Amino acid sequence: MNNKKRFWITLTVFSLIGQIAWVIENMYLNVFIYKRFSAGPDDISLMVAASAVTATLTTVIIGALSDKIGKRKVFMAGGYIAWGLSIMSFALINNELLESLFPTLSAASLGVSLTIVIDCVMTFSARAQTTRRSTPGLPTKRRAATAVRLRV
Repeated sequence: MNNKKRFWITLTVFSLIGQIAWVIENMYLNVFIYKRFSAGPDDISLMVAASAVTATLTTVIIGALSDKIGKRKVFMAGGYIAWGLSIMSFALINNELLESLFPTLSAASLGVSLTIVIDCVMTFSARAQTTRRSTPGLPTKRRAATAVRLRV
């Protein structure tokens, strides 16, 4: 099996695993903030909306940036690392820790807010690793070089 074929198989498998994990974690986060912080429907709706906006903006921005730079593997590797760190950070969000660190603030409100922010970071990271040429009009370096050669 040549390296190019192995790369595409690996990319497909990791992207599929990432998408499945993203769906599962989004379903779990609703239950997480509801049970851990007694979040209401407004909080859950805000989290879902913020995640959707983050995913949309990340797809456009990182897609264009990765096309312009031409280093998709760097974005994928960085995305997986940031995604893993953001998932691990959920273990640190609990009422007892938040109350001890921020005694003057409501631990439940702060927990919901932190969960929404970390969910957006996680969404950004997940989209950064799976975004692929979201801007069809923006040529990559290779396509631009080929287009220049063909015109000459």
